[in-house]
Amino acid sequence: MLRGVRWTVLVVGLIASVGVARAQAAEPEPAPESQPELAPEPVAPTAELPADGEDKKPRRWITDVGGGVPILESGAFKVVANAMVGYRWKKLELLASGAINQYASASDNVFNNTTHAGWQLHGAYATGSPGDRLRWMFVQDLAQTLYLTRYVELSSSTPGQLRDFNLNIKNEDSHMLRGSGLVGFLYASPRTQARVALGLGLQAEFYLMTWFMTGSAGTEAAFKVDVQLSAREQGHVQARHQLLPGKLALRLYSDWSTFTLSRSSAAVTIDFSKFSDSQASASLFRYRQIEASNRIALDLERYTYRGLMPSIFAGLDLSLLRADIGNSTAIVPVLGIGFTNGQL
Repeated sequence: MLRGVRWTVLVVGLIASVGVARAQAAEPEPAPESQPELAPEPVAPTAELPADGEDKKPRRWITDVGGGVPILESGAFKVVANAMVGYRWKKLELLASGAINQYASASDNVFNNTTHAGWQLHGAYATGSPGDRLRWMFVQDLAQTLYLTRYVELSSSTPGQLRDFNLNIKNEDSHMLRGSGLVGFLYASPRTQARVALGLGLQAEFYLMTWFMTGSAGTEAAFKVDVQLSAREQGHVQARHQLLPGKLALRLYSDWSTFTLSRSSAAVTIDFSKFSDSQASASLFRYRQIEASNRIALDLERYTYRGLMPSIFAGLDLSLLRADIGNSTAIVPVLGIGFTNGQL
């Protein structure tokens, strides 16, 4: 009898434990406490990574166009203009640019008209990756440059006016082919861009002088041709800083070079009344020219349209001629407007 009771208790206990296990399995497990999602850390904008609200695609095109007027003591109306377009890959960039700068001056008896014009192809390789703060840059330039100077005699009876039927003219033209290699760096931060480069190169100059003069003996003419190869040093600095992001940016530009320039003694002073054929055919002098173009611009980012924004600029163009026979210095203020996409 006792043994039967024990078996009954065991069976009842086993059935009860199985029921509890099934009940626990049927109960849903409590959901884990939800964790708040963490926002991704903001990425600082650079030339390749724009700020929030801007186009997120990398800006590969480089565009800059400008035009203005030099402020000349002679009061003559001249123009300065430049245009540049380029494309930047991750490590390479290719730029094409052109410029024309016109200047004029007048002495007691001669009006001097000078045009500096040319084009340039520019290729560069940059280390690192887009978005890096500092990248080394290696540049190769190929350019053709023209220095065209004309001297015209002024009237002795009417100050500041050209002579009637004037044939007292002297032209000195230098056509230059240039190649340079430069080393520098690119810098980019959320609001600032900069590029700096220094280099050396070679210059081949083709010089042509033509001279016409009318005197008591009739009309005389002469010309001279010369070719020379010389070294050239150059450098450039560009910087851009967003003063008010999305509204206003400050841009600085400075480009300088030193090179040899062929000119006669008349490059500094000229007197047609004492000018003779012997002077026209005399040996040329080699001047050392130091040339610099400096600009400061305000980019109006608020008025950007299709990636281009208007800008206003002011600057100083500097030209120094140095030689044993004499020196010449010209400092010319310039003012103008332009359009840029803000990439250096």
